[in-house]
Amino acid sequence: MLKRLEQEIEQVRMKMEQSATEKGITHPEVYKLSKELDRLHNLWNHLLKNDREIYFIRSGHTFIREALIVHR
Repeated sequence: MLKRLEQEIEQVRMKMEQSATEKGITHPEVYKLSKELDRLHNLWNHLLKNDREIYFIRSGHTFIREALIVHR
């Protein structure tokens, strides 16, 4: 489930980046894809949340890397 969700997140992210490059960051399609990416990230975060906290670290303008902090 998580692996498939991560693949979908990556696909939507790449599509959003391509759309933003071609049409501009304020284009309605980019906004729609951004909202979908937010929804997928929220689902991913919810599935991993149990006893963990997820921090998103923005690197550059378009890439997001995840750092997982586990509290023991």
